Amino acid sequence: MADERNRLYAGLTARRDMKVSLPGDATLRSVIEGLPNAEEFVRSVLHNMTGYYRDCQVRLARDVNPKWPDYLVEMLFFENDEIAGVQVTAVFKGRSHKGELADAVNTNRPWSSTSMRFGEVQALRGELRAMLR
Repeated sequence: MADERNRLYAGLTARRDMKVSLPGDATLRSVIEGLPNAEEFVRSVLHNMTGYYRDCQVRLARDVNPKWPDYLVEMLFFENDEIAGVQVTAVFKGRSHKGELADAVNTNRPWSSTSMRFGEVQALRGELRAMLR
């Protein structure tokens, strides 16, 4: 038990000490040129956002390799057509697009301050697909 706790603490410390590699306002649109397969990456992000009924947004992790940035999906809550609140619902690995725990370790990482809503990600995917034709 103590060994596992020490391993977890070492991982937290290492993550906190990681160099920030993306700008504070990074979005999918601003990093697509650095992604190995931008259309597939954006398609996978959009797929992981789909379950939140389009009332969601995505932000990028700033402490990982910019070729495969991890991303955070947040649910949006509205009141009179204005955003009244935001709740973290999921964190995904950028390389595999597999879900991670949306716990304090992941949610307290440095995330971009700028987000993209579902419709914006959908439009970006359409633009990328059109460029491939």
